[in-house]
Amino acid sequence: MVIALYGIWYGKRKMETMKKILIFGAIALIALIVVASANPALINTMQEHRGYLYATIGIGNSMYPQIQSGDLIVIMKRTDPAFSVAIGDIIVFKYDEKIVAHRVFFISQGSFYVKGDNNPDADAIIVTDSTLIGKVIQTVGRDNLIGKAVVEAML
Repeated sequence: MVIALYGIWYGKRKMETMKKILIFGAIALIALIVVASANPALINTMQEHRGYLYATIGIGNSMYPQIQSGDLIVIMKRTDPAFSVAIGDIIVFKYDEKIVAHRVFFISQGSFYVKGDNNPDADAIIVTDSTLIGKVIQTVGRDNLIGKAVVEAML
């Protein structure tokens, strides 16, 4: 009888230990997935420029394949002291009461000439300081739910 009770007690204790090991393993796996899904360089940039960044969801196909509908777009505001625009950057600007993100292909005297990557022609408008909002510093794919959650939690 004593041996049987000891066996039951020992079995329960062994099961509790196994449960703890499985829970720890699951937590470690989730942490690994989160770290793999988040871009360490983006996390550093987000920490350095806190207060000058925001995120929004991309809509449309003018910047396909760089930005797809549903992707999270991280934008550096033009008010950031480190803000600058170079040819090849994707800038965000106001146009006809819409917010647009297109790539800069030419700069002249503070004006930016842009084109959507997936558009056949350059935009007819010229982006100036009065319409410039910021620039895209990173996109997080629409299927990367963990990456999106990490970015949203940091902003």
